[in-house]
Amino acid sequence: MLLQASKLFNRVVLRARSPYYYGRKYAEIATTPWDFMTRRRLAANITKDATQSDQAIVDNVRRYGFHVFQQRPEMTAELVAFCRNRLSEFQSDPKYRSGNKANQKLFWVSLLRPSDFNNDSILLRFASQPLLYRLASMYLGQAPQLSSYELFYSFSTPDDPLHSQLWHRDALDRRIFKVFVYCTDVIDEDDGPFHVAEVDAVRPLYRHFPYSSRNYTDKQFSHIADMGKVRALIGKAGTTFICDTCQCFHYGSRCIRPRLACFISYSCYAGLYPTRPVAMPAEGALEELRVLLSHRLH
Repeated sequence: MLLQASKLFNRVVLRARSPYYYGRKYAEIATTPWDFMTRRRLAANITKDATQSDQAIVDNVRRYGFHVFQQRPEMTAELVAFCRNRLSEFQSDPKYRSGNKANQKLFWVSLLRPSDFNNDSILLRFASQPLLYRLASMYLGQAPQLSSYELFYSFSTPDDPLHSQLWHRDALDRRIFKVFVYCTDVIDEDDGPFHVAEVDAVRPLYRHFPYSSRNYTDKQFSHIADMGKVRALIGKAGTTFICDTCQCFHYGSRCIRPRLACFISYSCYAGLYPTRPVAMPAEGALEELRVLLSHRLH
């Protein structure tokens, strides 16, 4: 009886996006009013120099859930070169096995090392550039925290799609500002492009708990979404785009040819799931933001 009750509790209360997590989120905001108001004020300072182009980008993310940069952000070439060099080092390792079942999701492997989480890393320097912090602040409505950066090498497997290869929405928060950089060419379906459905592509009922916490096969998803509003994001190495993966259903990494991609996430300090910043912002960032992040890092 207790075991059944525990399973029911986990399926209903602790299910992704359940009301329990929203309650915890707003409780954190209510108990940290100084953090909340300071971040709102800092966002106004960060975004005071926003341009019409910046506003158009943010409007696209709000309306569609994603935006592809026409002009690549600064340091993109340096970031891609670093990531490709890391891949070469990884592939030259005699322990390398593309289909190693020890990989967490079976179809990708992380290439990051502990030494990559420091202020000199190109990953942090790219993530901390004013353009991205400004856009994230505009979209989130508060000074963001850099909650993760990742470098994943995706490869082909004989298995049916699973995990993030299925249609899903991330459950980290109500909104997230996530930047993707392709580090190898993604020119057709064999390269495993990121597929995203516009925010309003899915019928309203399925945007809410408990439907929003499910993973869907292509056949299942076609019954709940307007497939005319689904896009496969393709482009040469260096192609950069933003997606709110908490608002948009999406999938990726269905590769025939291997794909290398970098992901950078900016989030609110109070999410549905507790997160901490992974690093301090770059030198020159607003001092109050550095103080806020410092006490959340430690």
